[in-house]
Amino acid sequence: PIIYINAFPGTGKLTIAKHLVSLFQAGTVKLVHNHLLINPADAVLDRDQPGYQKLRRKIRRAIFKPLIKNEATYSSAHIFTDFQTDIDLGINTSLEYMTCAEERHCQFIPITLTCDEEVNLKRL
Repeated sequence: PIIYINAFPGTGKLTIAKHLVSLFQAGTVKLVHNHLLINPADAVLDRDQPGYQKLRRKIRRAIFKPLIKNEATYSSAHIFTDFQTDIDLGINTSLEYMTCAEERHCQFIPITLTCDEEVNLKRL
């Protein structure tokens, strides 16, 4: 499956994702933390510069392609963390993960985490 954990920063996405990994048999799950996909784009462009979102999309597609095409990846679950909002950009980005699962012919499991605002502000 593709497990997609979406939540605001500081809500515990990575902590929960790591716990999920521990529940799987060793070697049967891979964790792709959202900063693994963000940091390369941030190293090249500022987030408000033209082309930033296009670069982010290309990085995601570079990760999705082997998940779809390479059968060696089919025996592993893949957990992705992310932070997307309900604006068009966020919705479309989230749909890319669902499309990857569909093209891979595997289950898509979206998880949206919430956190009390006061607790979240303390964590940031």
